[in-house]
Amino acid sequence: MQELQSYHIIIFSILGLIVFILAMYLGVLYSKLNQQKVKNKEQQELLDKKIEEQDIYFKDSIVSISRATLNGQCELSEACLRIVNLLKYYPNISNLPEYEVLHEMFSEIKEFAVLEERKKLPKQEIYNQDKKRIIVEKKYEEKALKSLESLQKQFEKLLN
Repeated sequence: MQELQSYHIIIFSILGLIVFILAMYLGVLYSKLNQQKVKNKEQQELLDKKIEEQDIYFKDSIVSISRATLNGQCELSEACLRIVNLLKYYPNISNLPEYEVLHEMFSEIKEFAVLEERKKLPKQEIYNQDKKRIIVEKKYEEKALKSLESLQKQFEKLLN
């Protein structure tokens, strides 16, 4: 009987040791989990900050491009190309009927070459594209300028 009790003591001691080791391991895992949560929170805060900075940059860009175009410092077609691409980040605003004219104009000029692509074109092709671009600008000018004025005001409010 005493042998049986000594076996029980040994078994319970081993089981106690196993439970202790598992508890220590669980503590280590819990500690690592908490560290990962802190790291994830920091990364999310950084990401949120970058998204907010990007949002402010996009809004400011829309206001600046609109203002420059309304002041005659930027061609209407260039403004349209840039603004429609920026408005992709604001679908609720982009889909408003008052900005439909910008999308219509964009659909007519989006195929024209820009920047380096334009520089590679023969002079006659550049001339032809410029001629078509001017026609499109004249076609949409009045409505597009009103739309840009409205857009500028709306995004100025969003910046404040």
